[in-house]
Amino acid sequence: KLKLKRGDNLSIILTLKQVPQAILLSDKKISQLIADTERKNFYYLSGKTIYKATLTEDEKNPLQILPITSEIEGLQSVLFSPNFQLAIFRKQNNESGIFDFKRYDLLHQEYTSMGKDIGNVVWQTDGEKIFYFYAPADGERSLIRASKNNSDVERIYDCRETGLQNPILKISSDGTKILFLEKDIYLFDIYKRTLDKLSDSGKIVDAVFSPNMDKILYATDSKDPLSPYQAQISIMDIQGKNNKNLDLRTNLDKTVWLADNLNIIADSKEGLAKVNTDSLAKIAFVYQNNFKAENLILSKDEKVLYFLSEGNFYSIVLQTKEY
Repeated sequence: KLKLKRGDNLSIILTLKQVPQAILLSDKKISQLIADTERKNFYYLSGKTIYKATLTEDEKNPLQILPITSEIEGLQSVLFSPNFQLAIFRKQNNESGIFDFKRYDLLHQEYTSMGKDIGNVVWQTDGEKIFYFYAPADGERSLIRASKNNSDVERIYDCRETGLQNPILKISSDGTKILFLEKDIYLFDIYKRTLDKLSDSGKIVDAVFSPNMDKILYATDSKDPLSPYQAQISIMDIQGKNNKNLDLRTNLDKTVWLADNLNIIADSKEGLAKVNTDSLAKIAFVYQNNFKAENLILSKDEKVLYFLSEGNFYSIVLQTKEY
């Protein structure tokens, strides 16, 4: 114990961390955002043009932004290949097609239509093949595997008996499994060519694999007039068992997994927080400005969160109340 005598002085210097605030990186209205594996380059659709944004060390100009296409009419969504040299375009007239960026040479880029019978598409993790749900007017419902230019087409699963009409597809990071999402969750094993139904609530709206691919984080439609978010977040194992409600009401695009395969970051009515999917413990992040974050992307070191808010591109340093 420190004892002070009359007349003694004691100086204590406290160093307080500055409360972070979200930094506006781009005020272009962005409809979707994706990052490369190093989280140094970001690609996004804004209006009729696709852009590439590269992080810089310049605090005044944190992004170097370049268009990588000319204006493209009727473009609704973009699904990049793993190396970002190709993309699957979905147009407003429901046509899908393959776009070759030609190493971002705007004069020689090529688009090849795949027609209007193509449903959801995912890339094989090596970028050499694509998988898509094929749903022509004659009633066929098949999972297709094809080369990256949509040649060498192979029907690898007949989905007619499942009743699936146009499911969302999500491929695992090791490229061995695909989630089918259409009111419920189905798991397709690419090598065994088996499809297992993992849920039966009829209320599933979205799902995603955990980093280790042994769990599935999913959102269930759950109406609540007192909440701006109409989905409840839960987790199950890869066999569809050990379901757990995370007591978290938000949308799945407002969550992102940490690499530890245990925690997620989520933005909800209560704000931005780290959520332990095992213990359900929540640790709030502190920040100055208010925002509604979606399309969450973590930096490689998990210290910075990139996100969209009302269509604008932001970043924020993650700091919890534990410090």
